[in-house]
Order: sequence, then C-alpha cells, then structure tokens
Amino acid sequence: MRTTAFNCYYLFAALAYCCMKDLGTILPDTSLKMAGDIEEAALSCACCGRTDSDQPCHEAATLSQAALDGDVEQLQQLIRAGADVCAADASQRDLTALHYAVESGSRKTVKALIDAGANVSAQTSDGVAPLHTAAANGHYTIVQELIDADANVSVRNENGGTPLHAAAMFWQPKIAKLLLDAGADVQAKDHDGRSPLYEAVRAESLTVAQLLLDAGADANATDSNGDTLLEVALADGPDSIKILLDHGAIASNKAHRDDEGNTLLHRAAQSSAHLLRALLATATPDDLEAVNNDGATPFLYAAAHGSVEQLRLLQDAGANVKALTAAGETALHLAAGDPEHSYLGYRPDAGDKLGLILDAGVDLNARAAGLTALGRAEALGHGPVIQTLRERGATE
Repeated sequence: MRTTAFNCYYLFAALAYCCMKDLGTILPDTSLKMAGDIEEAALSCACCGRTDSDQPCHEAATLSQAALDGDVEQLQQLIRAGADVCAADASQRDLTALHYAVESGSRKTVKALIDAGANVSAQTSDGVAPLHTAAANGHYTIVQELIDADANVSVRNENGGTPLHAAAMFWQPKIAKLLLDAGADVQAKDHDGRSPLYEAVRAESLTVAQLLLDAGADANATDSNGDTLLEVALADGPDSIKILLDHGAIASNKAHRDDEGNTLLHRAAQSSAHLLRALLATATPDDLEAVNNDGATPFLYAAAHGSVEQLRLLQDAGANVKALTAAGETALHLAAGDPEHSYLGYRPDAGDKLGLILDAGVDLNARAAGLTALGRAEALGHGPVIQTLRERGATE
C-alpha cells in the first residue's frame, strides 16, 4: 500500500501545530514529504522493552502504513506475525504506529494497537504524544480510548504544550472537556508562559475559552513577555474580551506598550468599546494624555481608527479633544482621513465623528503640513467627508 500526499501532509501538519512550529520544520527530509511512501522510509528498531534489533525495517513500515490506512485486518495480521507495535520510524521524529493510527481517526485501529501493548504515551522527538494529535484533530473517541488506557493527560511536547493546549488551539470544546474531566491542568503553561486559555483566546475559540474559564482558568494570567490575555484578545481575538472581563480580567492601563508606543487604552480606543469602558473606569489624567510614537493620545487615535462611540467615551472621561499629534494634526485631520491608510476608504460613521469633534470646539480650519482637514479629505478623495466639512463652513 502506498500513502497519499494528502495523508502525509496532514499527519505532519498536525504534528507541526502540536509542536507550535512551522510545517517546514516538522516535515522530515525524506520521501515522506508530501508524496513519499512509508515503505521507503527506513525505520529504526527502537522498540519498547525489546533488546533485539533484527526486525525488518519494511515490516515496521508496513505496520505504520496499515495504521495510517486504518486497515485493522492487516494490522492484526502483522501483530500476530510478531511486528513490534512500539517501533519508531527513522524520520527523526520517532513516530510510532500508534501516532499514525491516531491520525487515521480509526478507533478500532488505535484499540488494536493498545490491546497489543502499544505505548500510549510514546512521544516523538518533538515530544508529541498520540494524545496531542488526537486532541488537535478532534478525535473524541480516540482521546477517550487513550485516556482509558492511562495515557498521560499532562504530557508535554518540546515547547511545553499539553493536549489541552492543542484542544484549545484547534477549537475542540468537547475534547477540552474530556481532558479536564480526566484531570488536565487548566492552568498549565508552556515554555512561553502560555496557558490553554491563551491559545483559546488567540484562536478566537470562544466556546473553549468559556469552558476553560468556567473550569477556573486565570483570566489575568500573563505570558513570558508580560502580555495579558486582554492584550492577546485585542490583537487576535477581540470577541473574547467581554468573556474575559466577565470572568474577572483586570483592565489595567499600566500594561506595557506595543512597538508603536500604544498603551492598552490606545488599542481599546481602536478595537473594543467593552474594554475601553473598563479601562476608563480607573483611568487617570496621565492615562488619557499618554502619547504614542506619533504623539497621538487615545482620543486622537480613536479619531483616526476608532468609532464615534469610542470618541464619545473618551470625551466623557475628560480627554483633551483639542490635543495635537507631533505633526500638529488635530482630531479633525485624523477623522478626515489617514494618508498612510487611504486605501481603507471612507468610514460609514465618519460624519458622526466629524460632528462630535467639531461640536467639541476643535478648530475647523487648523492646518497641519499646510493642509486643513478639508484639504486632506480632498487630497484623499473622501467625498462624504468633504461634503460634511463644507457644510460646516470649512475652507482649504
């Protein structure tokens, strides 16, 4: 039997994700890349509990092929003939037949190998156990089979990731619940300080995030870089913000700045009214007037990137609506259009934003780089903005 490119690719893709690596670093430099044959890959005879190394390599390769194909009949024939169910291949990843069986999704194949003495906690050279792969692929009955066979639910890959991390990363709430019920540590952190909840938030897996929080996951956990889950949610999973806040996440204005000098308040002014409200509840005047690398306060940042709701929240909190950027731009300039992002076009709420800013007393005809807000809007071709500004008496 010959394995297909499809099967090989997805087997190693699953391993790559479980190891949190790029796929190119996981695919072995053998014919297993995309279209190779397991039969053609030399196998080591690193056997569990065996001292002989005379098992023909092609026999172990055929065992792995049968496991990947989910061919229980051939698998059992090979086992009866003495094939070692614990042999690891020479892809330098130490994959066993059980790893391949798990990837196939065949519970019968997995059970046949377990009944024959396969090591349910065998790990590849990257630390990937069958349970990692089963969790990532959503193979519920196989996860249950492995747990029933006493597989270690806290096993870690080389990056410190557990099967629960894999379930969170791949949107598998049923698997996550199964692992938690079996004793998986909801607070476990990998070598980068990332918990399963971190992975769920980053993957925007709201159901898994809710499940983990209900199981006691720390909504205020930080990773090794000091990033909070709220910061992760702002960058990768904004829909998770309300869930985190509802479970006690502390919205702190003291979080470190991003590469553009933006505070958490700046980022909330662009991305999340939910978080912005929470931050403003404890914001100080210094927080409101903090500037990023462009000299923009959160109010100015909202004028450029946020909504009218976020502008109003900041105004009501006491933000200086007449602040200027380092380039002398007013909030009106920024609301009229951003030259660096003119491809984004006209925002539907731009008229309301302009109205709020003008009603707050910002100079209609102030200039920055020689242009008024009207001049900038005309240069960018933002017709509705031009019309609104002209109706308010703007000049070039």
